[in-house]
Amino acid sequence: MQTVCAPGLVDRYDAIPPVIYRIMIPCSSGKITSYSEVSTGINTLTLSGVTPAVPQSIWAPNSRMLGVRQHEVIPPNPPAATDIRPAVPGQAGGGMSVLPVLLITLLPNHRIPKRNGGTGSNVDCWFSLPRDVIVLSVDLRLYFDFGDAANRIVHGVIEPGLQMSPADFSRSLSATAASWVCINF
Repeated sequence: MQTVCAPGLVDRYDAIPPVIYRIMIPCSSGKITSYSEVSTGINTLTLSGVTPAVPQSIWAPNSRMLGVRQHEVIPPNPPAATDIRPAVPGQAGGGMSVLPVLLITLLPNHRIPKRNGGTGSNVDCWFSLPRDVIVLSVDLRLYFDFGDAANRIVHGVIEPGLQMSPADFSRSLSATAASWVCINF
């Protein structure tokens, strides 16, 4: 559909191929697993057949799955049947966080796996997704909402491209699972 940059930000990561990143729990052969299990004996950069873990309900229990937590997209005490809406440019977007470039310094220490120098879970894997998967989607869009001191993008979200129910948003995110590439990093 589109990529939206908050006013004043400069999208410096349009390299070919354009890619976004996220740290998530891996899933292999339909079962949730761990980085150590999927990377054993593999020296290649990408791990084939490994996808992000998808929550069993429409809401993710944490930020380590292919999905969003309710409070990330719906305000507290919402009216019944509240839909999720795309952000208005100039306001922060709500959705599933992604990085526009693989710089672990952009993450809080508790989100970086221990093997990469952080204090986070070593279960998690790094995943990348071609930006076109989201840009060409009718239901989803990329919203880059934070800038650094030079107004360059350091954070973004995959959010609904149009007003939709939480269940539809969850299904739209889950539909991207096969396109995420697990990185041995």
